[in-house]
Amino acid sequence: MRRTKKISSLSFAVFIIAVLGTVPLVLGFFGEVHPALDTFSHIRAHLSVALFLFSLLLLLTGLRREAMLLCLFCALSFATTIEAVRTQISGLELPESAKVEGATYSLVQINLLFAHPEPQRVLQMIGQQNPDVITYQEASSAWEPWLKVLEGRYPYHLLCKDYPGSWGVGILSRRPFVEGAERLCVDDGVLAAVQIDFGGQVATIASLHLSWPWPMQQPAQLNEIEPHLRAMKHPLIIAGDYNASPWSHALVRMTKASDTYDVGGLGATWMLKQLPMSWVKWLGVQIDHLLVSSNVTVDQAKTLDEVGSDHLPLLLKFTLPVTSVEPEEDDTTQVVQH
Repeated sequence: MRRTKKISSLSFAVFIIAVLGTVPLVLGFFGEVHPALDTFSHIRAHLSVALFLFSLLLLLTGLRREAMLLCLFCALSFATTIEAVRTQISGLELPESAKVEGATYSLVQINLLFAHPEPQRVLQMIGQQNPDVITYQEASSAWEPWLKVLEGRYPYHLLCKDYPGSWGVGILSRRPFVEGAERLCVDDGVLAAVQIDFGGQVATIASLHLSWPWPMQQPAQLNEIEPHLRAMKHPLIIAGDYNASPWSHALVRMTKASDTYDVGGLGATWMLKQLPMSWVKWLGVQIDHLLVSSNVTVDQAKTLDEVGSDHLPLLLKFTLPVTSVEPEEDDTTQVVQH
């Protein structure tokens, strides 16, 4: 009898822990209410799997019905992290990738890693891909000589950082920046944007690096950049390290403000530096994104092999509409600092 009672008490304790584990899962669905709740959404996939496996223990006890309910809830929570399910639930209709006549261009997005041990690997990847445009983040002072090397092939360069010790964001391009168009820098290494002339077709390219979610600076940064996102001219591509999962309210805010959609099919892009990067496919999180306006045709979007950073590089091949938005005639350069 004592043994049975002990096992029953243990089962009940496991059940209580499992129920408590559902609390952050539930709170993560209410990110629109407060950024603190949205923080839980970023770990939804991992927490759903962990809690599902933990709840399986209850199947060995007398709490089988409760265990099945918990497992069902975890499965449904995880389902909302699947791209096809999210699209179906939201009712969002993504633009069809009808082939547009014209040249195909390419963009590589990479978080450089401020303390990268082997910068040459990044340069080798860029040489292999030979993109028209590079958007990058975490450009510390250690990266300055390597960026100078890249300027030999990418002479059009916008780097946004307030002081030498900070981590900048930037854009390197083989295609010329539109003369007289605005070059935008927001805060210290958060957002860089410029209009680029792709053989007579003008597009706005932006590089973004947000901080970690609440209680870090991400909510304040979102408030600051939203007016600039609304003002950006289309065609538009915003590439960067968003530090936000695809199903978070933070990413929804940015897509709505910029009138863009998140290019899917990339998979996990970031892994803890303490773990092997080869595990990113199974244990990583997608926090790097490519947001594009509906008049940009996405020909290909994928992650590339790791190059020593804790983020995987992204490759985007795209076609621009024949008729583009005319560039601004204002010849001033606007730099917005926090």
